[in-house]
Amino acid sequence: MSEKVYVGKKGTKVSVDRASRSKITNRKPPNRHSFEGNSEDVSRLAKKLKTSTSENDIQIDSTLGYRIINFIPVFMMLAEILVCKCGEKVSFSESNKRGLGFKIVVTCKTCGDISIDSSAIINGNAYDINQRLIFAMRLIGIGFNGIQKFCAFMCFPKPVFKKVYTNIVHNISIAADAVSLKNAADEEKKKSEEKGQTDGLTVSGDGSWRKRGFSSLFGFASLIGWITGKVVDILVKSKYCKQCEYWTKKSDTDEYAEWYASHESNCDCNHTGSAGKMEPDAVVEMFSRSEALHNVKYAHYVGDGDSKTHKSLVDAKPYGDFTIADEENVDVEGMLYGPGIAD
Repeated sequence: MSEKVYVGKKGTKVSVDRASRSKITNRKPPNRHSFEGNSEDVSRLAKKLKTSTSENDIQIDSTLGYRIINFIPVFMMLAEILVCKCGEKVSFSESNKRGLGFKIVVTCKTCGDISIDSSAIINGNAYDINQRLIFAMRLIGIGFNGIQKFCAFMCFPKPVFKKVYTNIVHNISIAADAVSLKNAADEEKKKSEEKGQTDGLTVSGDGSWRKRGFSSLFGFASLIGWITGKVVDILVKSKYCKQCEYWTKKSDTDEYAEWYASHESNCDCNHTGSAGKMEPDAVVEMFSRSEALHNVKYAHYVGDGDSKTHKSLVDAKPYGDFTIADEENVDVEGMLYGPGIAD
């Protein structure tokens, strides 16, 4: 048989040597050893986490942490070899199960029951293990349904309910934003001072909406450090709240008044007016809270060409008589030239 094959358009014969073709059949499938040893196959996020750990290394006691055990055989064996301080035998059971957390109940016929938390308790009543599980799964891109499957395949107890999961994810998001934004602002402040800019930070701002046009119910705006290019603050604006829409039908009832008292401070609706005002209002609000969040002032604002935002800052006076310079006083390297001019 010929060692050549012919490929090409109809009516043509182009010879291709088999030896020059890629021998796909000879390629070996990757195994766990090649995956663990090949750093080129890890995700970009994993690389960033690996390189950033040196900045936040902490010493951890190797005796602390969690271990996976099979409850029944382990504690049955402990029940056989342990006795209470009164000399009676003890038995073990579990109670107050919430997700992967529970209480280990040590029972003595003479002394009664003693409860031990299987996990550290945070915020008064929440098991630390549940928050760690959700945090770890979110880092690798797994949501609530994935956590349920993981626990089922591992023969773990059922995870927390969806509402608790949502609350935990919300708290993690708030904490992560606070830490990352604070670090970005500190870095911007340090580099600004190195360049001789001591009156405040130079930030650029821009906004967007969920859909194009000025009819969107949702929008956001962000402030970015001019030197580092890192986000120092972000704010979401909303003209809609699902709970408010539901409860409006019961606005004349006592039940509505009781609900609104607890809902008012947590309402998702934080904007009134047109969608076009979302960006100026959000930027003004972020300027107003800069001293509380980062202990800095935003002295110079680089906008996207929309004069409404800078005019809103001038009118709002978030720092009192302190002048906020417009983008005409900043060059491309973030260095200032000329005094700040309000308008």
